[in-house]
Amino acid sequence: MLRVLAAVVLCLPFGILASTVSWARSAPAGSRATEREVFLAALYQKPLPSVAEIPSETLRRDRPGYWNGISDDVLLRRMQRQPIKRITFNRGGSSLSLRLRLADGSSAAFKPEQIHPQTVPRKEIAAYRLNRLLGLSRVPPATWRVLTWRDLYAKIDRRERRFFFRFKKEARFRKGGRLVGEVSWWIPKIRYIPIDRWKARKRWHQWLKAYKRLPPRYAEVTAQLSVMLLYDFLINNPDRFSGFNTMGTPDTKFLYFMDNTYSFFPTPTGGRNARTGLQRVQRFSRKLFRNLKALTYKRLKQGMAQKAGAPMALLSERELRMIISRRNYAVQHINWIIARYGWERTMVFP
Repeated sequence: MLRVLAAVVLCLPFGILASTVSWARSAPAGSRATEREVFLAALYQKPLPSVAEIPSETLRRDRPGYWNGISDDVLLRRMQRQPIKRITFNRGGSSLSLRLRLADGSSAAFKPEQIHPQTVPRKEIAAYRLNRLLGLSRVPPATWRVLTWRDLYAKIDRRERRFFFRFKKEARFRKGGRLVGEVSWWIPKIRYIPIDRWKARKRWHQWLKAYKRLPPRYAEVTAQLSVMLLYDFLINNPDRFSGFNTMGTPDTKFLYFMDNTYSFFPTPTGGRNARTGLQRVQRFSRKLFRNLKALTYKRLKQGMAQKAGAPMALLSERELRMIISRRNYAVQHINWIIARYGWERTMVFP
C-alpha cells in the first residue's frame, strides 16, 4: 500500500506538491492543514459538481434595509415611540426579558440592563447594525428604549405582577427609576432548528468542506450555516450552539441570528468556539466576502454611532478595533482556502 501511495505522489506535478506545502505553511494560526488534507487536496484536482443556486425565496428575505418587506427605519421608530398597551414576561430563560405589546398591534422583545453577564442589551443592537453593514437581514431590527417603574407597574399584565420581585433583584434601574434596554422586533412564529445537535453537526461539517460533495438539496442550509459561522466569528459569539439558539422560520428554510447579547468579547482572533466554527467553513458566499472586505474601521464606527440623546453607546473603541482584527483574520482564512482549493470550489454560494 505504501509503495502505491508513493508512486501516486511521485506522479503528481511538482508544482501541485509545492503549492500544497506552501498553503499548509501559510495557513492562519489554528487552521493549519493536516498532512492527510494536504495530500487529498493535491490528489483531488477535478472540479466538484456545480452547486445549485440558492432559491430566490431565501434571497428575498435578505433585501438590504428591509425586514419582511417593511423598512427598518419604520420598524425602529415603532419600537421606540409607539405607546405600550400591555407587558408580559418571556419565561424559560435565565435572564430578564419582556414582551411589549404596542398600540399599533405590533410587538417587541425588551431586554433591560441587568445583573446577568450573558445579557448585555447594547450588544444586540450592535449585532443588528453589523448584520446590516455586511448586507445581511438575519438579526431582527433592534434599537434602545427607556421604561420607567411606573410604565412597568401600569402596563404589566395583572396575572404576572408576581414576577416583580425578579425585577427588583435583577434589573439595573438608573436614576429616577429609569430602565434602559434594547427592543427587538418580535417575530410572531419561529421554530427551533436542531442543527446544534451532534448528529446534525457531523453531517453539515462535511457539507462545508471544499473537497467533499455537497448534495444540491442541502445547498441552501449549508449556505446559511456558512454565513452564520462567519458572522458569529466576527461578533465573537460563543453561545450559538449552546442549546436552542438556532431558530428559524416554521418551514425551517431560513435561519435567524437571534440572541446575540453574549458577544463582542475583545479578542483579536476570536474565542475558541467562534474560531473553531470559522475554521470549519471552506465554502462561502461571494456577496458576503465582498462586503467583508469592504468593512473598514471608518464604516464600522459610523455604523455603530448613536444619535444624540441615546442612553447608551453600543461598542467601546477596543471592541470596535477587535472586530476589525477578526475581520482581517477571516479574510486571511478565506484567501488561504481559495488558494488551496480554488475559487470555483470555495465561492459556491451567491
